[in-house]
Amino acid sequence: MRKDGGVFDQFSGASITPRAVVGTVHRGLAFFARNRDALLAAQEAG
Repeated sequence: MRKDGGVFDQFSGASITPRAVVGTVHRGLAFFARNRDALLAAQEAG
């Protein structure tokens, strides 16, 4: 969100929703970064 130094505008009266989306995407990317090799190996084997 812009007010937190990000690039997204907040929705009027709904600052929790954009933060939740950004936080969830961040956690998903962090999970992938930590488990990349295992995830891609499973895909190749499958």
